[in-house]
Amino acid sequence: MKIITQKCEVCSKHPASGFNYGACVCNSCKMFFRRVILRKNITDCENEGVCISKCRPCRFQKCLQAGMTFNPYSPGSDLHNNEVILFAIINNLQHIDNHREKLFNNYLFNGDPSFTEVLRNLDFEEKPSDLNYTYKDWGFINGITGIDFLMKISFVKKLELPDQIVVIKNIFIQFNIFSIAHSCYTTKLSRLSFPNGSEIPEPNIYGVSDNLRIRIQGRLLARLIELKVTKQEFLLVSVLLLCNPSLLQHCLINYQSSGPSRFTDLLFLHQAISSTIDDLKAHYQLCQLYQASNWLHTKKIFSCID
Repeated sequence: MKIITQKCEVCSKHPASGFNYGACVCNSCKMFFRRVILRKNITDCENEGVCISKCRPCRFQKCLQAGMTFNPYSPGSDLHNNEVILFAIINNLQHIDNHREKLFNNYLFNGDPSFTEVLRNLDFEEKPSDLNYTYKDWGFINGITGIDFLMKISFVKKLELPDQIVVIKNIFIQFNIFSIAHSCYTTKLSRLSFPNGSEIPEPNIYGVSDNLRIRIQGRLLARLIELKVTKQEFLLVSVLLLCNPSLLQHCLINYQSSGPSRFTDLLFLHQAISSTIDDLKAHYQLCQLYQASNWLHTKKIFSCID
């Protein structure tokens, strides 16, 4: 048997005991990660990340950065209760998404990686407080952090690289627009926009009709408002785009007799997402036609829009 000699990817103090939850970590960090996922007993760092090594929130962030993710269906798992399994799945997704939101709002990524490069661990830098993102900057950081989120889902990590590229290319634009829409819904905005208030898509683009722009800004958001989609449901629908059955279990547990109906309603969100993406592609093509270069993305990860 091969002896593992590398250091733990989380604490960097103890030797890694094996490949646990998606990363080479020591037993101590493995058990810490499991406790947090099952008990949901983690808070935000009180010192904004500048703290001692024993800070639990920062230690958990290092777990996520190392690629750790929880899969209760993995061989050897001792979880058998459906409600406990669902709780663990949702809790894991919430932590991963909180990490995505933190990166999206507070960090930047320099460079123009290809899809092959972006599926590896990415190095984000803290965004200077005086840096004002442009429209394209917000679009790029939304895309890159969305891919980072999707890559942290356990079964995606198990795919071979060519399969990962195919899956992520076909899904990350949908997740990006869905995550922006849900963020606007939770902050009670009436149209799609980035955190700085920039409308999605930008107004006053020559050749783009108001009807097309209004459809993009309102269709998906209106559906989220109508269904009152919770954060947990947003996460499960996001993973449903990658074919995870946990959404049905969530509906049956939380809505009981109306669970199947709720499940059907949430499934139709996919139609609203797809229609919005189709309109965005039409908008993009019009921008190409009328050479609205300020709106067009030139980063490699957006090549799948064409």
